[in-house]
Amino acid sequence: MTWIAHGREEILVANVDGRYYAMDNVCSHSGASLADGYLDETIVQCPLHGWEYDLTTGCCTHIKNECLRTFPVVEQEGQLFVEISDSP
Repeated sequence: MTWIAHGREEILVANVDGRYYAMDNVCSHSGASLADGYLDETIVQCPLHGWEYDLTTGCCTHIKNECLRTFPVVEQEGQLFVEISDSP
């Protein structure tokens, strides 16, 4: 896992079995960088308090309706492009 900057925002980018995922990098609970956490399949665990988020949906695994934004990732000629919309 790694993260990229987009203005003041941080976007987490992860590769799971050759498929790329992107979502907000900041934990909604503690503000920690999720890219510094742990990845198990498509579940990212926050390094501070263990909150878990599913890369496929951006949603927290244990709190209903607590979701981070996800972004489409396109791979072209060996480069990754994260499609970030300016709308909330």
